Amino acid sequence: MFKLIKTTFVCSAMALLAGCGGGGGDALPPAVTSFPVQDALIYAYTNGLQSTLNVTGSASDGVSTYPVTGSLTITLGAATSTTFNGTVAVQTTETVSGTLTIAGQSAPLNSFSTSYLNFSYEPLAYSATGSYCEAASPVIYPETASVGQSGDLGVFTCYTDSTKAILTGRETGTYLATAGSTYNTLDMTITTNIYDALGALAGTGSLTYTITGGGIPGLTQFNMSTTDSGITINITAKAI
Repeated sequence: MFKLIKTTFVCSAMALLAGCGGGGGDALPPAVTSFPVQDALIYAYTNGLQSTLNVTGSASDGVSTYPVTGSLTITLGAATSTTFNGTVAVQTTETVSGTLTIAGQSAPLNSFSTSYLNFSYEPLAYSATGSYCEAASPVIYPETASVGQSGDLGVFTCYTDSTKAILTGRETGTYLATAGSTYNTLDMTITTNIYDALGALAGTGSLTYTITGGGIPGLTQFNMSTTDSGITINITAKAI
């Protein structure tokens, strides 16, 4: 009996993958080796994107370390027409909402920012409360990417606001393409290093977009490591 059950389970698994014993089940489609990154970004900017993620991590005040839990929802709004530095452009809004719990105490998460892009959907700048960052040149993502591919994305110079009167630092962006957790998907991780006005590293964050072979993206992970006002926070948020 055990052997029969084992054989049934094995055949069922094989049927899902590539057919078992000639008894049905379609073979997997050919593996995708090059994923349409720019198509995925255009899809996100034109259709919008939303993802809810579970948060785990830690927070330290230099004396004690506390667990961090919670959930957050990241929403990218569909692009609308605007102007940027006197030139026609598009803009999108990004919101983060949710709840963070540290040492049994909970607090709401709420943030809002606006990104400005040219008509090729190449980022030019973004603004948030108390911050404005502008790229030296449009940020160009690779048209396609394969597993193992990586590269630089550009540098943003940051100020307190769009008057650019007070420098606060800069941000550098890179990308890394890795195999997704499901068949024929690619994880495109965008990592940002944040430097203060003196050039010291102030924090690191990353967003991972999972892209299908057809160019459909999903936001699947967010990571952050930063120290501010004596508090060090390290969190990982994964899609539910």
